[in-house]
Amino acid sequence: MIFGGVIGSLIIPGLSDKLKTRKKPLLLSLFISGLLWFTIMTLTGDYLVGFAIFWLGFFFMTLLPLALELSAESVDKKYLGSANALLWEFSQIGCITFIVLYEFIGTGQNWSLTLVFSGLITLASLPLVFSLKEKLVGASATKS
Repeated sequence: MIFGGVIGSLIIPGLSDKLKTRKKPLLLSLFISGLLWFTIMTLTGDYLVGFAIFWLGFFFMTLLPLALELSAESVDKKYLGSANALLWEFSQIGCITFIVLYEFIGTGQNWSLTLVFSGLITLASLPLVFSLKEKLVGASATKS
């Protein structure tokens, strides 16, 4: 997952720069990673699961650099540090909360519910991304 995430974090934000948009790659990555959470439950065989987890990392871990860049482009320069700090803070609070929650959901050897929950949360965030407004990449540079 980490190996796929590193590769995806290099490729997809670069593609986003070429397309001059953050929202479309963010939506695509969210949708694919949301579906992959469910797909992993149905797979059997170590190599097939490993292959799916690689692609999950490729699309899921790409969300962070895309979201941080979208945040950086959406706020005024004087609020940039505060905006990114809040994103990091709430993501860490969410991580700690879900780690504790997953301990209760994934009782025994059945971690399928945690995969379903992760997929549902990922797909539930799609409407939030649709509601985001983005500035054209490079538009702020031409104004000054």
